[in-house]
Amino acid sequence: ALYVEDGEFAGDVRGALLDDGQPVVVVPQWVHAGFEGVDGALQLASPTFVRAWMSKSGRSETLTSDKERAGRLLQFCLSDMILGCPADTDGGEAYGKLCGIPIVPC
Repeated sequence: ALYVEDGEFAGDVRGALLDDGQPVVVVPQWVHAGFEGVDGALQLASPTFVRAWMSKSGRSETLTSDKERAGRLLQFCLSDMILGCPADTDGGEAYGKLCGIPIVPC
């Protein structure tokens, strides 16, 4: 099952994953911490995970139908990136991972 940490974009991330039929659980932090040592029990829906999932999901209509949610999902996907890095640096290479995500206008 997927675990989404509470935060500004948690509701949008959970909603998008659930709309795609992904198993999402809402558990207290202490329960999540208890499962950290169990491989495959809970997977964190991190920005990296969500970028990869969106590029593979094939659900572009579902992801883009609500423009406000699409904008918040894009903010979440950018939240672990270092802004302003040149493309040939480690921080800049992450921007290449945005290619293929249906909420990124190309």
